[in-house]
Amino acid sequence: MGRTRDQAEVHREACAVPYRIRQKRMEFCLVATPRASRWEFPHTEIKKEESPLEAACRSVHEEAGFKCRPAKLEPLDDTEATHNRQLVRLTSFLLEVQDADKTDAPRPIRWCLAEEARARIRRKPMRRLIDLALRHKQAE
Repeated sequence: MGRTRDQAEVHREACAVPYRIRQKRMEFCLVATPRASRWEFPHTEIKKEESPLEAACRSVHEEAGFKCRPAKLEPLDDTEATHNRQLVRLTSFLLEVQDADKTDAPRPIRWCLAEEARARIRRKPMRRLIDLALRHKQAE
């Protein structure tokens, strides 16, 4: 008998796409994974008492040390993907970093333009967020 997928089996995470504008171009903030073997956008599990947007802002603060504000209140993307054989519902938000010159980040960070960010991020659902962020900024 096959298992049916229900909400209890889906792991919910919030992802932040932190950015700043430098010389009229978007730069994205990537954080190193805990073992520093790859780069990705900050993301975290959504706690029961918080909204996905609150979790995304928390992840930027905890992983990169920055404060940020949402570029828009609705999610940039809301998708399901598998990660380490677990189904993950990833709700992503475009967040503008307010204190980008701060240097005491808890994890290694890297500011990079879209092309470099695409090359450094391995997970397709996160790589896709770069194009969505660029489209959103062009539409403003």
